[in-house]
Amino acid sequence: MLRATSTFILCTYTIQSWVAQTLRHFLAVLLPLVQHYKYQSLLLPITVLYRRLRFHVLFSASVTFLIWNFILFPYVYLVAFRNKPSQRQKFMRWNFSFHLQQIHLCNIIFAYLNTVVYDHLDHRVSMDTMDLWVASFCIWMYSLFYLLILDRYGIHLYPIFSPRSHWGMALSGTLIWGILYLTFLAWNTWLRRRHF
Repeated sequence: MLRATSTFILCTYTIQSWVAQTLRHFLAVLLPLVQHYKYQSLLLPITVLYRRLRFHVLFSASVTFLIWNFILFPYVYLVAFRNKPSQRQKFMRWNFSFHLQQIHLCNIIFAYLNTVVYDHLDHRVSMDTMDLWVASFCIWMYSLFYLLILDRYGIHLYPIFSPRSHWGMALSGTLIWGILYLTFLAWNTWLRRRHF
């Protein structure tokens, strides 16, 4: 069995969300330094990447938070370990461990703070369609990685994305893009209301 500390965990969407957020935090630290020391050749690419990761970070943190805490955690606790009290206790200890709370609970808090509250480097009131395209591209890249690499090696992290079922792929694909667009609308509405 793979341990939670193994490099395998980097394959999960949750950790990919954490990595994108860490990258955006790093760029937020790097951007003032680049401006101060006048590295003009680096300024534009860093600024563009920093701004365009905004919605992707919000979306991936939102999805991770909502799906884990309101779908997967209750399902595993109530259904999968229904008649296994010792397994249920182990699962509860594991779920409320420091590491799991960081990636399933604090991730959304950090994303909100980084993209909404303390986003002094990005002065846009709301996000535009390019932000939506960047988040879509990131999802496409992760989907290709999942289907072409993980699935081929028999690693089925998300059974709903099984390519063996045409209806399953069509339904899950439609669901993903629908959630992406609704999340985009929701965060943009929140940003506009917060600004005014």
